[in-house]
Amino acid sequence: MSNDPFVDYSQLLSHLLTDEGDLNDGVVSFLYHLFPGDLFVRAMSLLDSRDMFIYLFDKAQGTCKHSESTETEPDRDPSLSTSHNSEDRVVKKGLEQNQRDFTPETTEPLYLQTAVDRKLDANSVQNETTNSRESTAPPSTSNVSSGIEEKNMVEALYDPAHKIMNRLVVKQNNEQTSPICVDLERWFCSCEEFNAQFLQNVVNCTSAGPTDQSTLYSRAVQDLDTKHSPPRSDRFAQLPHNPTDQVQRYFRHEMAMCPHLLAFGILLQTSTRILAYFTHTNMTVYLITVQNLDEWLNLHLNVVD
Repeated sequence: MSNDPFVDYSQLLSHLLTDEGDLNDGVVSFLYHLFPGDLFVRAMSLLDSRDMFIYLFDKAQGTCKHSESTETEPDRDPSLSTSHNSEDRVVKKGLEQNQRDFTPETTEPLYLQTAVDRKLDANSVQNETTNSRESTAPPSTSNVSSGIEEKNMVEALYDPAHKIMNRLVVKQNNEQTSPICVDLERWFCSCEEFNAQFLQNVVNCTSAGPTDQSTLYSRAVQDLDTKHSPPRSDRFAQLPHNPTDQVQRYFRHEMAMCPHLLAFGILLQTSTRILAYFTHTNMTVYLITVQNLDEWLNLHLNVVD
């Protein structure tokens, strides 16, 4: 198995940007044909939709200030604890408010605009955001987080030395539908598309013979023995593993992958340049630091329920 050819998806996706910081049209075209169907197009559209939120909590610090680009408030109404529907509405309302506050008026996906249009759009949003903060922020409020500074959040997400917990959320257009929760580290998404693929290609794969726990694992996970071959640098769809075991584990993403997993994989399993492009240059993906543990747990419960 160590001699099997493989594609380094992290390396390929890291070349989405040119040296000038614009989308590389040649690489985009290649990736369109690399992934099945229109999966890559849907993932890129999702990255430009302003519906993707990355919530961060710094375990080492215990508390963090909100990112300057967006704000979130804790649910402090005691009546909310008695109704999951009310809690869901609070989460959706917060996501929608964050999106409305920082969404420029444009009807064209950002990755279809010219480089000049994208830069003008980003500068316009940055100016509006700065003016809004200056007019609404109290004079005594500091712009430096007690844990992760905004300028370091991108680097922290790629630095294993930081104990950064993240929560990946996609806001749905339908107000009656709960937000989609993505667990990139374990390659799971709560959307129907991923679960249908997993059920069909892994659980109910009749051509693979009888199903038991061991066969389910082998269908879904690929183990790479690093004792007899060098470890791979690819981080795409890589599962948690103990380095002392000398085994790398990858989810077989050809079995089950949705645009939500691919989009977050592009953000968090490639390079800091890619993440910074969508969070700071285009400002279409939002990084939000949560203030305290109570808020973090409340966010987790609200999204899951």
